[in-house]
Amino acid sequence: MATEPEVTRLVQLLSRYLRSNPHACDTVDAIARWWLQPDASRDTASLEAALHRLERLGLVESLHAADGRVRYRRIDAGPGTDAKLDALSRPGTAPRGGPAATRH
Repeated sequence: MATEPEVTRLVQLLSRYLRSNPHACDTVDAIARWWLQPDASRDTASLEAALHRLERLGLVESLHAADGRVRYRRIDAGPGTDAKLDALSRPGTAPRGGPAATRH
């Protein structure tokens, strides 16, 4: 089960990764294996919750491939996206809600 502190930490790690790797696109399993630090949570429910939060914030989109798997990638909206990812990558700044909860 996903806990809020765990999801928040994953949002921070994913934001940092997407800021450095803007063209990354992977499945949840590949993200857990390749995008996260070795000591990060590999709990699928928490990772999916973090990705869905980033999706609600307008920073990530999910793509449903012909093979049935879902892949996630950053939405490239220019410098505003970079600024939001930078803010989210800092401890204590990961909002819980949708776009209205983002900090500028």
